[in-house]
Amino acid sequence: MPRTKISEFSATAASNTDIDSINIAEGCAPSGINDAIRELMSQLKDFQTGAVGDSFNGPIGSTTASTGAFTNITASGTLGVTGVATLGAGAILNTPASVTLTNATGLPLTTGTTGTLATTNGGTGLTSFTANGVVYASSSSALTTGSALVFDGTNFGVGTSNPAAYGKLAVNGSANVLNGNFLYMWDSGNTNAPGMYAPGDAFAWKNSAGSTEWMRINSTGLGIGTSSPSEKLQVNGALRITAGVNNVNGNNGAFLAYESGGLTNIHSYNSSGGSIVFNTNPSGGNTTERMRLDSSGNLGLGVTPSAWGGGQKAIQVLNASFSGYSTNSAYVMANAYYDGTSNKYISSSYASMYRQDTSIHSWHTAPSGTAGNAITFTQAMTLDASGNLGLGLTSPSSYGSTTTLSIGGKTYAELDFKSGTTLIGYAACSASALEYTTAGAYPILFKPNNSEAGRFDSSGKLLVGTSSIGTSDRVCFASPQASLNTLSLVSTDDASGGNFAIFRNSAYTLIGSVTRVGGTNAVTYNTTSDYRLKTVVGSVTGQGARIDALKPIDYLWIEGGQQARGFLAHEFQTVYPSSVNGVKDAVDEKGNPVYQGMQASTAEVIADLVAEIQSLRKRLADAGI
Repeated sequence: MPRTKISEFSATAASNTDIDSINIAEGCAPSGINDAIRELMSQLKDFQTGAVGDSFNGPIGSTTASTGAFTNITASGTLGVTGVATLGAGAILNTPASVTLTNATGLPLTTGTTGTLATTNGGTGLTSFTANGVVYASSSSALTTGSALVFDGTNFGVGTSNPAAYGKLAVNGSANVLNGNFLYMWDSGNTNAPGMYAPGDAFAWKNSAGSTEWMRINSTGLGIGTSSPSEKLQVNGALRITAGVNNVNGNNGAFLAYESGGLTNIHSYNSSGGSIVFNTNPSGGNTTERMRLDSSGNLGLGVTPSAWGGGQKAIQVLNASFSGYSTNSAYVMANAYYDGTSNKYISSSYASMYRQDTSIHSWHTAPSGTAGNAITFTQAMTLDASGNLGLGLTSPSSYGSTTTLSIGGKTYAELDFKSGTTLIGYAACSASALEYTTAGAYPILFKPNNSEAGRFDSSGKLLVGTSSIGTSDRVCFASPQASLNTLSLVSTDDASGGNFAIFRNSAYTLIGSVTRVGGTNAVTYNTTSDYRLKTVVGSVTGQGARIDALKPIDYLWIEGGQQARGFLAHEFQTVYPSSVNGVKDAVDEKGNPVYQGMQASTAEVIADLVAEIQSLRKRLADAGI
């Protein structure tokens, strides 16, 4: 390659065999030497003027051929230094306005300047610095320093002059992470780095991989385990509050509070024996305990739970409680608790208990006792597993498929029936009697299918098929249909018969009967006629006149219009008064007619008829007829 400038020559003489292609190698033609010298002189001139851009690589000064050579540069242009140029001690470098130094070191900053070195000349423009203050560009052409931005060699502070008091980075004021970028925090091993970022108008925390959001706070509230909280605090998953310092009675423990005009809090602290306590504190008022869950799992509302034991767990509201035991027992108690050995009074007063055990329900009472003393309950009522209810009994009567209500336990038992607070009647029993009693002028009604079929009225009269009865009647049977028998009397003893009905006087002496004749289908209607009840005064006389005094008539019944034959009762009564009852034209207290009754086949009528027949027969016999 032709050597066209000084920088292309080699430091090894034998390697320089040409000058711009003019052969100067050993054995070359003499004429070539002359041309080569002239070419070399031309290149030296170009090197001096810089026409070919050749640079001088090497020290200038004492090691050059002439000391002080190249110390005065007058040509216009740029002095370029490739690599590092070093000025020795005592060197003076004037700075002409037309000369620019590039990458020069070792020069005094004040060379060619007066005062501070301006930033336009590569200086700071500053005459002094703030200790630990970071120098920064306060504009495009000025540097500044101060205590607002400091670095002490270890700790960096923004807005504080003492970052060492706070850590590696201390910021006094607002700090921003823009464009949804994360702020990562690495663990001690630089392995995990969970981060914080701002998704919209919210603040969120994610795991180190950025794939799972742990927590987010937005304008609604804080969500843990959810990115869209609907309340001030929403936790998706378990929440644990561990012991800490709270402001309730100066105790240490777990504390959760809510305040809106007054403070409501839940806490558990050491002096509460491991209990969880629920308090309220109205604005300006005292803290009041409202509920406590003790370390045994018993809950007290408005009260510290009593010392329940024996495996029972209870909810206690003041002196009332609900408790459970094993898998099939439950208790509701008033002023009582079970301490594992016996039932005890909570306060000095009466106590009661409801118990459900193995499908049996029982109710218990106890007299007034002293707080802390053992209770002796009396079982007052029992509902067994078959649905039988016993009042005053521990085992109600049971009859297979029949459901029973049993009342007992004492000499006298009574079941009262009331309307509101008014006693209407009661069913009662003693050792010898069963009673159904009304407490006032009330009837006893019998209503199958919700329709009255009979009653005992307030005066004790029995009415069947009707709700009204005659003033003088004691029993009334009414038939609503002609096809129905008003009263049916049945004798089931077909072998020996018996009485269908008997009649007695006030001394309970038999005075009449309706009797079945043996095992036949004949019935006799009997009145008492024993000779021991009679004094005979003679034979019947005057029967003809009495028979002649009768006035047989044909008539129509007013109701129904049926044809009949017979007598008028009041006329018949004048002849045979013992065969008619009642008084002609009688009325009751309401003005209703009280009709007369008569029996034309009484013994007195038959006696007259028989006597007359006998007299007639005698007269006929005497006449030979």
